[in-house]
Amino acid sequence: MTPQVPKTVVATLGTAALVASGVSAYVTASQPSLAEAAVANTTTHGHVQRGAIVSVVPVAQLTAEQLTTASADFAGAPASRYGVTAYRLIYRTAEHDGQPTTASGLVILPNGKRGALTPTVYLHGTNPTKAAAATVDDNSEDRLVTALFAGQGLVGIAPDYLGLGLVPGRPQYLDSRTETTSSIDLLLAARTFAAQHGVVLKRDVLVTGFSQGGRASVALGRELSRGAAGSFRVGEIRAVAGPYDLLGSEFPASFDGRLLPSTATFYLAYLVTAWNERLRLYDDPRVAFQAKYAKTVPALFDGTHGEDEIRQGLPGFAVEAVHTGVPEAHPAPDRSPPPGSPRSRPSLRLDPTSAGPPLQRHEGHRRDCGEHHCLRSCTEAARCRRDRPRPGSGRPHRHCLRRLPRDHPHLQQMGLT
Repeated sequence: MTPQVPKTVVATLGTAALVASGVSAYVTASQPSLAEAAVANTTTHGHVQRGAIVSVVPVAQLTAEQLTTASADFAGAPASRYGVTAYRLIYRTAEHDGQPTTASGLVILPNGKRGALTPTVYLHGTNPTKAAAATVDDNSEDRLVTALFAGQGLVGIAPDYLGLGLVPGRPQYLDSRTETTSSIDLLLAARTFAAQHGVVLKRDVLVTGFSQGGRASVALGRELSRGAAGSFRVGEIRAVAGPYDLLGSEFPASFDGRLLPSTATFYLAYLVTAWNERLRLYDDPRVAFQAKYAKTVPALFDGTHGEDEIRQGLPGFAVEAVHTGVPEAHPAPDRSPPPGSPRSRPSLRLDPTSAGPPLQRHEGHRRDCGEHHCLRSCTEAARCRRDRPRPGSGRPHRHCLRRLPRDHPHLQQMGLT
């Protein structure tokens, strides 16, 4: 979960892991015919024809020698056997709530190789900038890693995720649902596109990803195993260094010194602003951010700002930007749960130094929360509002955060279980 990743780390993840894992094991599996693959295998949900191709544009072409030279700094990357051609596909997919939208992604084919080839889905790490997406940035390391798969005779497939690349909307961050649907729908679009070039995608899909992509790889593998992509199935998963335990590890590490302060601030600000688009965590940014940053932080993560610009606009420490409360790895002794109770979930405690609208911690989730009422059923798991003003304050007691049971459907939707 690192915006700036050394090439050696990405390469070790991206090529040696899967290329050396025995791709030949998938050669003899039963595969669809070219005629079958040529049919656009899209799924329809309401008015969303998922996986349908909107446009295709070639964005890069490299010989095998050029690809090998470009990957010279990548530890463990084998010499490329094929030249490759990379295409940017715009395709139809769905938002988190099922509404139709479009997404962009890469499909990279090995030049001169036809027949049945193994699809390899590469899921990239944290990126807050549309123009830095692999489909747009000619110097993108994510594009190069995807091309390395094609250089070994595989079909490289890499979604940008919703809100990145040449598509509308803000970037959606750490949203397992859309990371999965955008990956599956690109896989379906790639099958249609590849068939036009004489390539049949094999049923067994290799999945790999780093950081954000590591977490997304696990979610994608789960959905593939459930048949969400039709005849496609999981061949192998290599998920590396992902934020797999947001509530129990990543959130506490943002405040207890295990993450570099500036890095923790970056991740936390990106996560809060992105999740607010889906969960309506707050109506007023001052609920989540200190007044000094309430207007600027949400604007920094709209997809139009580069990482350097974003970092310059953020404070050095998370507590300087965020005032909502500090996630703890475990409750303090005076608030310890009864013996035998689960202790793996963090609690949220009010930061006593906060000057913004106060927050309260709810120990459990109830549909009827007394003086509070939930603004909408979808977001009752994240916040609620008190109707009447606090005595002497002259303003409403706006929001509170709650601890939720692990099996709460809202946590399941966000991939937090």
